[in-house]
Amino acid sequence: VQETEKVEDARELALATFKEACAAFEKLPAEERQWNKVKSTFIPHIGNIPGMQSKTLYNGGFDDAINSVKKSNGPSWRMIVEVGERPKAFGVFPGGPSGNPGSPYYDNTIQQWAEGKYYPLQLLNTPEEASGSLFTISFNN
Repeated sequence: VQETEKVEDARELALATFKEACAAFEKLPAEERQWNKVKSTFIPHIGNIPGMQSKTLYNGGFDDAINSVKKSNGPSWRMIVEVGERPKAFGVFPGGPSGNPGSPYYDNTIQQWAEGKYYPLQLLNTPEEASGSLFTISFNN
């Protein structure tokens, strides 16, 4: 038990601790003060195959925040939808949907995902609007 002449309350102790942490942080070299470099985020292969994960991604995020990103997991699919008479949507997926490292689409959007960038998505109201698409999927009843 450590005693001091003055009895501090929780607020004073928290402030003193915060100031000590800030002083210690300021003594670190600039490159060590970047959270994204300390965290070293990467995207593992869907089957956890060693050597098939992404390169290190430098992005922010905490595990209790919106779009939280931890060291090796986070939101895979991100989508923003503007509602209205004709909705607009934007989305990004960090890797290829197949998990196949031989696919040309295996990791082509990981950097955009890490940077929080989105692509416009095609929203169709009728099957006829799909003309000119790369592919279509039909479900027969």
